[in-house]
Amino acid sequence: MGDIFIFRGIDFELGYSDYSTSNGQINISTLLNEKLYKPKSGDFSYRIINHWESNKLLCSTRNNGNGWRKYSVMDLVWLYIIRNMRTFGISLELIKKVKKNLIDSKNTEESVFPLLEYYVSICLVNKPAYLLVFSNGQAHPVTEKEYGSNREFSSKNNHLQINLNNILQKIFPDRSLKAKYKENTEYSPEERKAIQIIRLEAVNRIHLMFSNGKEQFLGMKEKDQFESIVPVINQKQYGQIELVLADESNLVLENEVVQVDSYS
Repeated sequence: MGDIFIFRGIDFELGYSDYSTSNGQINISTLLNEKLYKPKSGDFSYRIINHWESNKLLCSTRNNGNGWRKYSVMDLVWLYIIRNMRTFGISLELIKKVKKNLIDSKNTEESVFPLLEYYVSICLVNKPAYLLVFSNGQAHPVTEKEYGSNREFSSKNNHLQINLNNILQKIFPDRSLKAKYKENTEYSPEERKAIQIIRLEAVNRIHLMFSNGKEQFLGMKEKDQFESIVPVINQKQYGQIELVLADESNLVLENEVVQVDSYS
């Protein structure tokens, strides 16, 4: 099997360029690569992590030989991808090739899998995305739309399809991250970023002004309610939303087209 080309289209070109060059105070790539998390209890054992590390399947090792170190979201996504491949009998040697094909050697260590990372970021707004793994070790992340555009070509090359949305749902079980297969709401770049940082648990406070003028303040005591802001954004039922992060940087959404909503 020769090189496999995936046609992505203008939506990808614009979206990936914006994601890769974003240098605002709130950087989604930084949030995806901060080492803040531990694997879900029962999903990975010390033994299997050690085994994968010794076979150089992981991009970095633990700081010490005992216990769990903290992982980034992208570290955990890669762990689940390895587990999926092993479940389907893919050899360690082929997984090494997949890893090599996903790594961008020109990138910094903070963003080991930049293309995969971009597709993980769009899963945060419920856009369906997959990682396609081919028998020669090539691996290509795609959206549902891109997969459809390449289906005729892909059908001629046997491959494993790994659902990235399902992986993120395992990492954040209290978020609604399952893919929505109907046409998604069109978000502005600010709306997309707001949903992403809410779902990456990077928000400390939210000040919401509904489109009818009512206000709502949510602090850390109401953190379990932060996810409820997502449908408000989705349905354009806000006038203004201010999200404040731990470092006091903020993101402000202004709804230019105020919708009539159901709040009384």
